[in-house]
Amino acid sequence: MHSNYHYLFADPTISANSITPSTNLMIVFPNPASQSERITLYFEQTFKNTMQITISNIKGMELKRHKVLLPLNGKKYMLPQHNFAPGLYTIKVECDGKKGTQRLIIH
Repeated sequence: MHSNYHYLFADPTISANSITPSTNLMIVFPNPASQSERITLYFEQTFKNTMQITISNIKGMELKRHKVLLPLNGKKYMLPQHNFAPGLYTIKVECDGKKGTQRLIIH
């Protein structure tokens, strides 16, 4: 008998410290975060052009896209209130020819 169910088992001990970022472009804080917390992206450098920030769920479905111009010498950006369900998300940033990806855990 063939089952139509798909199971996803997650390690309950996973933390932000156990996920290695693909680049040092940004830090996501707080991580993990609660549903009501505002998420801040801290950047290792300043950017001159418009930055594209994309948030996707674990299935790769794009949930939010922001185009942002950081203030002069700005190295952080606070994401608008998200209200995402608990789970694992991916935050991708593209700007000035650089790309960075970080995982975000919402609990």
